[in-house]
Amino acid sequence: PPADFRSAINTGSVAWTPDGARLAIAGFGGNQQPRLFPSSIWTVDLSTGAVRDLRSAQTTSDFYPRWLRDGRILVSRTHRGLAIIDPASGADALVYEPPKPWNGSMTILFFDTSLDGRRVAVVAPNVGLAVVDLTSGAVREVELASGGGMPPIEFSADGRSLVTRWSLDVSTPFWPTSIAAVDIETGVPTVLADDGL
Repeated sequence: PPADFRSAINTGSVAWTPDGARLAIAGFGGNQQPRLFPSSIWTVDLSTGAVRDLRSAQTTSDFYPRWLRDGRILVSRTHRGLAIIDPASGADALVYEPPKPWNGSMTILFFDTSLDGRRVAVVAPNVGLAVVDLTSGAVREVELASGGGMPPIEFSADGRSLVTRWSLDVSTPFWPTSIAAVDIETGVPTVLADDGL
């Protein structure tokens, strides 16, 4: 990256393409400072060293990049929702916006894409746990059968469940939590490991 590039701290891991050929990083450039200027997604081609700043035409802060199988990048856009960026053209589009009115944090901090890249699981304001179809935009809230699912979340390999932290007791500061696979269709959890942090 350019000498003045600065990575945006605590905004997700550096994201690799499935073939390992490129990176996507949230960061700042041009002598900008975090919290004073918008962040954008930067791509790095590892074979050529080419770096590209995919800054939106609008004033946005983009975090937590995820590569989709079709080569586009899914990002969380501060106070807006989830957007998809085409790294070839720089074109971007908002694909999911949590319902308003928003309360508390308005930024989606926890999300994961299915292995086929067609769906994204989110923990979003006014929704809770949900699965968004990236093609149709349809949103399916995951109604939890009992207990409470807590971030982070991750799709299971078969795409039928979301792996999450799980607890029946949240009344104490350090409640015992389990790791569970929550069935997307029924909301029923299958505990995989007990007393995990």
